[in-house]
Amino acid sequence: MIALVGFMGAGKSTVGRVLAERMDLPFIDADEVIESRAGKPIAAIFEDDGEDVFRRLEADVVQQALTGGDVVIALGGGALGDENTREALAGAMVVYLDVDLEEALKRVGDDARRPKLGSVDLKALLSERVPTYRAVADAIVTTTGRPLEEIADEVVVVVGEQQDGARDGKVRVELGDRSYDVTIGSALSGRIASYLPPEAEEIAVITHPTLEALAAPLIGALQSAGRSVHVITVPEGETSKSWAQAAGLLDRMASIPLHRKDVVIAFGGGVVGDLAGFVASTYARGLSLIQVPTSLLAQVDAAIGGKTAVNLEAGKNLAGTWHQPLAVFCDTKTLRSLPEAELRSGLAEVVKYGLI
Repeated sequence: MIALVGFMGAGKSTVGRVLAERMDLPFIDADEVIESRAGKPIAAIFEDDGEDVFRRLEADVVQQALTGGDVVIALGGGALGDENTREALAGAMVVYLDVDLEEALKRVGDDARRPKLGSVDLKALLSERVPTYRAVADAIVTTTGRPLEEIADEVVVVVGEQQDGARDGKVRVELGDRSYDVTIGSALSGRIASYLPPEAEEIAVITHPTLEALAAPLIGALQSAGRSVHVITVPEGETSKSWAQAAGLLDRMASIPLHRKDVVIAFGGGVVGDLAGFVASTYARGLSLIQVPTSLLAQVDAAIGGKTAVNLEAGKNLAGTWHQPLAVFCDTKTLRSLPEAELRSGLAEVVKYGLI
């Protein structure tokens, strides 16, 4: 069951039809069903019977659709204002198609079916509805300035990721009030945003230049969730775990600027995890950290346990902190990019733990 929600002009009906066809599911446009049952256009329902009558019709249509088997359904822009409708969506995969007002008005034109056009302050109405859209959504896809076919492509990917999530494994690291989840699965980008604190506005993703393409789905998911993302790269190799690199990262974080409630995401192997963890633990006396290890060795060792470090001339990992992450995401999809020798190295570590 997939429900598309969002403001008028977000593309719910058009994207919904494409999505239903690609997933071989029936498609329901809630507004069309309401008009069919009432025997008149939505604008006429508003004018003749009032908005309360329309909302009751809408709630009945949505609840019946959501109990009738797997479908793709496009909801009207105000449907989530009804508490029963929100409750009925609890068992559905809800995708919020986010659109700015200018784009929405460009798409809807002077559509006579839309009773709110010309009768209310649409900017205020959008601002009022956005928090509810975000609260109910399992995934957020930005539609502004994008062709609807491209949007449909992303929704297909997002839905696939969420469905894969049902098969993900989780290991809880029990540390009292510092406890966190290690999630193991494939294509986890769409779920990382749900672990971000609501007050976090700026997100620093620290990675290698060669991993930026691999990080693109994560960056897109974070941006679709309304976060400002800053990608900071460091050279590959153990030499990056140095005071000079740490100082450069701290200066870059200050120039953004990051604040105490913002988040650092380490996207890479053990070097990136150790270095990003170190600067996260020291900047502004400690920022929240999410580890997204991309090597097998990092997934089973370096990213877990809160270890952070930089190297000194006297030796490796001689300066560091203990800084537990908010969460660790071991995305097995990233392992496809590993050379065989590096994969074997990680497997040897797994065998060692098994023997222990």
